[in-house]
Amino acid sequence: MPSGCVCIVLHVFNVMHSLQIIHKGVSIMTVSIRLDPEIELRLDQLAAQTGRAKSYYLRELIEGGLDDLEDFYLADATMERVRKGQEKIVSNAQVRKELDLDR
Repeated sequence: MPSGCVCIVLHVFNVMHSLQIIHKGVSIMTVSIRLDPEIELRLDQLAAQTGRAKSYYLRELIEGGLDDLEDFYLADATMERVRKGQEKIVSNAQVRKELDLDR
């Protein structure tokens, strides 16, 4: 395994999937998830048709989806702080003035 590579090993027990994340040859995290049988079948078919491991696609989903989840939930938390008056708000005009964009 290349240096710095994060590898996820997938252990499948019926519809319970256990993901073991390995970084630089050291196991750093194990995650178990339950999949709907239809989703599991789709994952099985994708892996079989492409010759890639199911763990590859699960890792891709996690890595790609995490950005979207962070965007949504962190923005939601920020908006809640704005509604409570706990977050500073700066107007467009203030930003343009501070950045000297109106020349």
